[in-house]
Amino acid sequence: MSNGRMIGRESELSYLEDLWNQKGLVTCCIWGRRRIGKTSILREFGKGKRTLFLQGIMGSYYENLSSLSLDISEFLGREIPQAPDLSHLMRTIEDICKEEHTLVIFDELPYLLESAPQASSVIQKSLDRGLNGLDCMFVICGSSISIMRKETEDAAKPLYGRFEHRKQIKPLSMDVCKGFHPDMDRDTSLRWYCTVGGIPYYHINTNSMNYQQLIEDKFLEKDSSWRSDAVGIILQEFNGNTNYTGAVKCIADGHVRQSEIADRMRIDRAACKRILDDLEFVGMIERKIPMGGSPKKPVYSIKDPFISFSFNIISNNTKLIESNSSKSVTYD
Repeated sequence: MSNGRMIGRESELSYLEDLWNQKGLVTCCIWGRRRIGKTSILREFGKGKRTLFLQGIMGSYYENLSSLSLDISEFLGREIPQAPDLSHLMRTIEDICKEEHTLVIFDELPYLLESAPQASSVIQKSLDRGLNGLDCMFVICGSSISIMRKETEDAAKPLYGRFEHRKQIKPLSMDVCKGFHPDMDRDTSLRWYCTVGGIPYYHINTNSMNYQQLIEDKFLEKDSSWRSDAVGIILQEFNGNTNYTGAVKCIADGHVRQSEIADRMRIDRAACKRILDDLEFVGMIERKIPMGGSPKKPVYSIKDPFISFSFNIISNNTKLIESNSSKSVTYD
């Protein structure tokens, strides 16, 4: 969003509208990395519809039940007692959906799953029984790409086969991101995009800056949250496992083969391969086969521009940044 206006995302909204226009129970799984704009898209899509917006939170099972009950109270326009358990909560949702065509959005589902692993089974039972046959669109969404995909694609999981429609929200293209900076010349747009990528969050409220201000205020300022954001994104995706940030740091330092990364991190090759596969799975790195090289000996590079800039430029120049009191001197 920019000044209350959605930038891009026409295809995603059109996709969701097509699903909304279908009859009966329609299920959809939405995933994408943090700050990609999933919630903004879903809230925009929900405008003008009978929308029940539920959101998981980082907290205990009790806290999630309390928060979700408040979400339902807000939808109904009246206070309801806190649901004693998830089964009771889902029955309340089923009753709401019996009345008329309803859009149910369950945002940040992974937070609920962390505090209540049984949530997948409860939702599965509701989809198979209580909601089945109702005129309802049921959407689940989350920032943990690995959890969202595994919950719906792993045959051993309760939600396997329950979400026929799945949509990954991807970064915006450079041309679309120009919409955040309508007066910016193309060379600056390219530099901007190579620095922060196509994540709307990093473009919003920065259109009054020039490139030097962007770097100084968002990357060189010691108290800026952007300084630690790349590490935070990786750690949140992989439950705080620092081996994942370590692998990305190795790649940024020029150790681009699996054997080199394993040796630097002092872990066995099999564990290293799992880490690299996971990072590739969520789109943070990519593997490439050198021209004339063996497919068994790929090289890795950081794919995400924001993570790449943070590790290759900022992290590798931490001493310089910390030693200079003047951001402009550091920038130069």
